Amino acid sequence: MPSQSILNFEVESAEEVLLLARRTDLRRISLDMPDFTDIILQIDNIRHAIAIDYDPVEGYIYWTDDDVRAIRRAFLDGSGAQTIVSTEIDHPDGIAVDWVARNLYWTDTGTDRIEVTRLNGTSRKILISENLDEPRAIVLNPVMG
Repeated sequence: MPSQSILNFEVESAEEVLLLARRTDLRRISLDMPDFTDIILQIDNIRHAIAIDYDPVEGYIYWTDDDVRAIRRAFLDGSGAQTIVSTEIDHPDGIAVDWVARNLYWTDTGTDRIEVTRLNGTSRKILISENLDEPRAIVLNPVMG
């Protein structure tokens, strides 16, 4: 069974949506519909998506891809796909969008680090690199700081 990362949020006129990272694709499920039909997002070159998060301000989804060793983003409709981080990254795992401060946080189980960058991939910094053993999921509360 493929690994899955699930994210529930509201998008576009209070529609309840669930996002899933399912290894070779990303999916969107509308929770407002009675049948919960999933829609595969039309994004190319997803090899091993691990985790996913959403920026409600600009409408981007962000995901980690362990096979290509990168962090990528695209709009919810699949357009505008681009790589944000692709250097000095070994096994990106958890990901969290701070949509208030406009930062992106992730864990890397290969480098045993937690890092941060601006949402556009600039100003990258290592936050924690000591006393971590394969950090996985990461979560934050942008409203509480």
